[in-house]
Amino acid sequence: MSPLALARSASEHPNVVTPEAKIKQLEHQLSMLTAERNDLAADVENMCMQSTGDIFSASSVLGERICNMQKETNKLQSQVIYLSTSHHDMCIRSASTSQVPSATDAM
Repeated sequence: MSPLALARSASEHPNVVTPEAKIKQLEHQLSMLTAERNDLAADVENMCMQSTGDIFSASSVLGERICNMQKETNKLQSQVIYLSTSHHDMCIRSASTSQVPSATDAM
């Protein structure tokens, strides 16, 4: 499908998410999660520095949150890589099929 046809299709179907839009959305989520993970890590470090010894439960909760954020970040990174690769492959296939002459052109 040509880029013009894809654009028309996307405009006719507003609920359809283009690969580019999905990639941008995932990249945004990834940056937000990364920032939140970094903030949480800084909070844990600050709490440990200010602790007098009985902060195990608070730091374990924050540590668990950081672990979960890291898992989510890894998941989103994988999705970004997958979608980027899929989109790249789709563009290559689209370009190669539009350059290959059909059997009827040779006659």
